[in-house]
Amino acid sequence: MVEVLPTKVVVHPLVLLSVVDHFFRVARNTNKRVVGVLLGQVNGDTVNVANSYALPFEEDEKDSSVWFLDHNYHEAMYDMCKKVNGLHNRLADIHAYLGKVAAGTLPVNHAILYNLQDMFNLLPNLEKKETVAGFAVSTNDELLVNKITNREEEKKQDGSGALVETGSVPVVGADGSGADKKSVVEAKK
Repeated sequence: MVEVLPTKVVVHPLVLLSVVDHFFRVARNTNKRVVGVLLGQVNGDTVNVANSYALPFEEDEKDSSVWFLDHNYHEAMYDMCKKVNGLHNRLADIHAYLGKVAAGTLPVNHAILYNLQDMFNLLPNLEKKETVAGFAVSTNDELLVNKITNREEEKKQDGSGALVETGSVPVVGADGSGADKKSVVEAKK
Protein backbone atom coordinates (compact mmCIF):
# COMPACT_ATOMS: atom_id res chain seq x y z
CA MET A 1 0.00 0.00 0.00
CA VAL A 2 1.36 3.40 -1.03
CA GLU A 3 0.78 6.16 1.50
CA VAL A 4 -0.07 9.58 0.07
CA LEU A 5 1.85 12.40 1.73
CA PRO A 6 -0.13 15.58 2.30
CA THR A 7 0.62 18.40 -0.11
CA LYS A 8 -1.90 20.99 1.15
CA VAL A 9 -2.76 22.38 4.56
CA VAL A 10 -6.06 24.13 5.35
CA VAL A 11 -5.98 26.16 8.57
CA HIS A 12 -9.35 27.37 9.86
CA PRO A 13 -9.66 31.06 10.86
CA LEU A 14 -10.38 30.27 14.52
CA VAL A 15 -7.04 28.45 14.73
CA LEU A 16 -5.19 31.48 13.34
CA LEU A 17 -6.99 33.77 15.78
CA SER A 18 -6.13 31.48 18.70
CA VAL A 19 -2.44 31.33 17.76
CA VAL A 20 -2.11 35.09 17.33
CA ASP A 21 -3.99 35.73 20.58
CA HIS A 22 -1.71 33.37 22.51
CA PHE A 23 1.41 34.98 21.06
CA PHE A 24 0.23 38.52 21.88
CA ARG A 25 -0.77 37.58 25.44
CA VAL A 26 2.45 35.73 26.25
CA ALA A 27 5.35 36.90 24.12
CA ARG A 28 4.56 40.28 22.62
CA ASN A 29 7.59 42.62 22.64
CA THR A 30 9.85 39.88 24.05
CA ASN A 31 12.16 37.20 22.69
CA LYS A 32 10.09 34.46 24.33
CA ARG A 33 8.73 31.57 22.31
CA VAL A 34 5.25 30.11 22.59
CA VAL A 35 4.09 26.53 22.09
CA GLY A 36 0.74 25.13 21.09
CA VAL A 37 -0.96 22.10 19.58
CA LEU A 38 -2.69 22.01 16.21
CA LEU A 39 -5.51 19.47 15.86
CA GLY A 40 -7.13 18.19 12.71
CA GLN A 41 -7.21 15.30 10.31
CA VAL A 42 -5.64 14.15 7.08
CA ASN A 43 -8.05 13.75 4.17
CA GLY A 44 -6.18 12.33 1.18
CA ASP A 45 -3.48 14.85 0.33
CA THR A 46 -4.89 17.64 2.56
CA VAL A 47 -4.29 18.32 6.25
CA ASN A 48 -7.32 20.05 7.75
CA VAL A 49 -6.36 21.99 10.92
CA ALA A 50 -9.65 22.74 12.69
CA ASN A 51 -8.66 23.34 16.32
CA SER A 52 -5.74 24.35 18.52
CA TYR A 53 -4.79 25.15 22.08
CA ALA A 54 -1.87 26.84 23.80
CA LEU A 55 0.47 24.98 26.12
CA PRO A 56 2.11 26.37 29.26
CA PHE A 57 5.77 26.56 28.32
CA GLU A 58 8.88 27.92 30.00
CA GLU A 59 12.49 28.02 28.84
CA ASP A 60 15.58 27.97 31.00
CA GLU A 61 16.97 31.51 30.81
CA LYS A 62 20.57 30.23 30.79
CA ASP A 63 20.14 27.40 28.28
CA SER A 64 17.40 27.66 25.62
CA SER A 65 17.73 23.96 24.82
CA VAL A 66 16.21 23.19 28.25
CA TRP A 67 12.47 23.84 28.49
CA PHE A 68 9.52 22.84 30.60
CA LEU A 69 6.10 21.75 29.35
CA ASP A 70 3.00 20.97 31.43
CA HIS A 71 2.16 17.43 30.26
CA ASN A 72 -0.85 17.08 32.58
CA TYR A 73 -2.44 20.18 31.05
CA HIS A 74 -1.68 18.87 27.55
CA GLU A 75 -3.27 15.48 28.25
CA ALA A 76 -6.38 17.08 29.80
CA MET A 77 -6.86 19.46 26.86
CA TYR A 78 -6.31 16.69 24.33
CA ASP A 79 -8.89 14.48 26.05
CA MET A 80 -11.38 17.35 26.08
CA CYS A 81 -10.81 18.01 22.37
CA LYS A 82 -11.39 14.32 21.62
CA LYS A 83 -14.73 14.50 23.47
CA VAL A 84 -15.77 17.59 21.50
CA ASN A 85 -14.71 15.90 18.27
CA GLY A 86 -16.79 12.86 19.28
CA LEU A 87 -19.82 15.10 19.72
CA HIS A 88 -19.14 16.64 16.31
CA ASN A 89 -18.97 13.19 14.75
CA ARG A 90 -22.24 12.18 16.45
CA LEU A 91 -23.98 15.30 15.15
CA ALA A 92 -22.64 14.53 11.65
CA ASP A 93 -24.14 11.01 11.94
CA ILE A 94 -27.50 12.47 12.93
CA HIS A 95 -27.35 14.89 10.00
CA ALA A 96 -26.59 12.03 7.60
CA TYR A 97 -29.47 9.97 9.07
CA LEU A 98 -31.93 12.85 8.66
CA GLY A 99 -30.74 13.36 5.08
CA LYS A 100 -31.47 9.72 4.27
CA VAL A 101 -34.92 9.98 5.87
CA ALA A 102 -35.68 13.13 3.85
CA ALA A 103 -34.51 11.38 0.66
CA GLY A 104 -36.79 8.42 1.44
CA THR A 105 -34.00 5.82 1.64
CA LEU A 106 -34.60 5.17 5.37
CA PRO A 107 -37.94 4.77 7.15
CA VAL A 108 -39.10 7.49 9.56
CA ASN A 109 -38.35 6.88 13.23
CA HIS A 110 -41.30 8.49 15.01
CA ALA A 111 -39.53 8.72 18.39
CA ILE A 112 -36.83 10.90 16.80
CA LEU A 113 -39.47 13.05 15.08
CA TYR A 114 -41.29 13.59 18.38
CA ASN A 115 -38.03 14.70 20.04
CA LEU A 116 -37.30 17.07 17.17
CA GLN A 117 -40.81 18.51 17.41
CA ASP A 118 -40.32 19.09 21.15
CA MET A 119 -37.07 20.96 20.43
CA PHE A 120 -38.72 23.13 17.77
CA ASN A 121 -41.61 23.91 20.13
CA LEU A 122 -39.11 25.36 22.64
CA LEU A 123 -37.65 27.81 20.10
CA PRO A 124 -38.87 31.42 20.39
CA ASN A 125 -41.40 32.71 17.89
CA LEU A 126 -39.45 35.26 15.83
CA GLU A 127 -42.60 36.32 13.96
CA LYS A 128 -43.64 38.44 16.98
CA LYS A 129 -42.13 41.94 17.03
CA GLU A 130 -41.93 41.91 20.84
CA THR A 131 -39.74 38.79 20.82
CA VAL A 132 -37.37 40.20 18.21
CA ALA A 133 -37.16 43.51 20.10
CA GLY A 134 -36.43 41.63 23.32
CA PHE A 135 -33.42 39.93 21.74
CA ALA A 136 -32.17 43.22 20.26
CA VAL A 137 -31.97 45.12 23.57
CA SER A 138 -28.41 45.92 24.63
CA THR A 139 -27.77 45.25 28.27
CA ASN A 140 -25.08 46.44 30.60
CA ASP A 141 -23.81 42.82 30.75
CA GLU A 142 -23.04 42.85 27.03
CA LEU A 143 -21.27 46.18 27.34
CA LEU A 144 -19.26 44.97 30.32
CA VAL A 145 -17.18 42.84 27.94
CA ASN A 146 -16.19 45.97 26.02
CA LYS A 147 -15.45 47.79 29.26
CA ILE A 148 -13.13 45.04 30.49
CA THR A 149 -11.45 44.66 27.10
CA ASN A 150 -10.73 48.36 26.79
CA ARG A 151 -9.80 48.86 30.45
CA GLU A 152 -6.08 49.26 29.74
CA GLU A 153 -6.74 51.91 27.10
CA GLU A 154 -8.98 53.87 29.47
CA LYS A 155 -6.45 54.08 32.30
CA LYS A 156 -4.71 57.44 32.46
CA GLN A 157 -2.19 58.82 34.89
CA ASP A 158 -2.90 62.17 36.53
CA GLY A 159 -0.30 64.49 38.05
CA SER A 160 -0.46 62.90 41.54
CA GLY A 161 0.27 59.37 40.28
CA ALA A 162 -3.26 58.11 40.89
CA LEU A 163 -4.91 56.12 38.14
CA VAL A 164 -8.10 57.69 36.85
CA GLU A 165 -10.60 55.86 34.67
CA THR A 166 -12.98 57.85 32.54
CA GLY A 167 -15.67 56.67 30.22
CA SER A 168 -19.40 56.38 29.83
CA VAL A 169 -21.58 53.41 30.65
CA PRO A 170 -24.98 53.16 28.93
CA VAL A 171 -27.83 52.99 31.42
CA VAL A 172 -31.13 51.52 30.27
CA GLY A 173 -33.88 54.07 30.96
CA ALA A 174 -37.23 53.25 32.50
CA ASP A 175 -38.76 53.10 29.05
CA GLY A 176 -36.10 50.56 27.93
CA SER A 177 -34.64 53.01 25.42
CA GLY A 178 -31.08 52.98 26.72
CA ALA A 179 -30.70 56.58 25.50
CA ASP A 180 -29.46 57.90 28.87
CA LYS A 181 -25.72 57.77 29.52
CA LYS A 182 -23.99 57.99 32.87
CA SER A 183 -20.48 59.39 33.04
CA VAL A 184 -18.14 57.38 35.22
CA VAL A 185 -15.06 58.86 36.89
CA GLU A 186 -13.32 56.74 39.47
CA ALA A 187 -10.03 57.58 41.17
CA LYS A 188 -7.85 54.75 42.38
CA LYS A 189 -4.97 55.20 44.77
